Amino acid sequence: MSGALWRTEWFEPAQFSPRIRHDPDPAPTTFALDNQGGRATPEELQGARDWLYFRPDLPLALARHRGFELHWGSEQTGGLGATGNGLHFGINALGLINIFAKDIARLDPWEQRIWSAHNVAPEGGVSRELFGAQMEVRPAATTAPETRVAAALDTVDARLTAALCAALLRPHESTEALLRRVHRFRAADQDGLLLLARDLAKLFAERVDVGPIHRRLALPAGDGPGSLKSLERLAATQIDGSTAARLMAPLFGVQDLRGAAAHLGDQSVAGALAKVGVDPNAPTPEQGRVLISSFVDTLLALSELFPPPPNG
Repeated sequence: MSGALWRTEWFEPAQFSPRIRHDPDPAPTTFALDNQGGRATPEELQGARDWLYFRPDLPLALARHRGFELHWGSEQTGGLGATGNGLHFGINALGLINIFAKDIARLDPWEQRIWSAHNVAPEGGVSRELFGAQMEVRPAATTAPETRVAAALDTVDARLTAALCAALLRPHESTEALLRRVHRFRAADQDGLLLLARDLAKLFAERVDVGPIHRRLALPAGDGPGSLKSLERLAATQIDGSTAARLMAPLFGVQDLRGAAAHLGDQSVAGALAKVGVDPNAPTPEQGRVLISSFVDTLLALSELFPPPPNG
């Protein structure tokens, strides 16, 4: 291999360089600190011992950036950021995101502007779990359902693959991308909740290979029910039919919501939400959390009907 340098160009430095020289922002953004209209610049937040409040659609805006990070430390707390430098957050009873005010001050000005666009006046109090972790040195002993999705899929796949002597779930190249998108903040509104349900359906119902199930149930080849109904019939070989129907109801609810996302004016949303145990009057992130939790718990309950594979 060979190469040649044809020309060299020098770019003169700009008068304002926030990333290289760390120049202070000449027009800093501000954040709401109280309900009386008081606002503070990032520099003023460095000494603040209070929390800021943000709308639950903030993570969707941060997710547009290459270094987006969202991880969970407990059911209602985790780390969130656009550049992999996640800030410790909590979710309060109204579904608002809480961040300790001084943590915002260490973000780059461009990222502060994203956060500021989703900042709201304090309402609903500070997240109980975040306050316990930051002020009482008492992290919550809870688990976010988002962290259990992949393991639940692996468990039900392993158990039923062993029972059927054939793989239950078909592999798909989009699985990892779907898993990254499964989080409660997708449900920033009802449309987002339906899209979250669509991704959950893609992760499980659409990947189920019904062929081995139909053979186990001695159904005619190519002439049997769909994936979820086939699984319900398979579950009914281990428990009575009515119990199997109740067990599978949340997965049918997810599928109904997935259908509502694809059709204009679908009226089945209320019934689907009831199947998955989602309160339509709850804050939207809570609806998303319950949807994911119901999905995970149902997969694990289904897997418990069958013995683990011989190798564990």
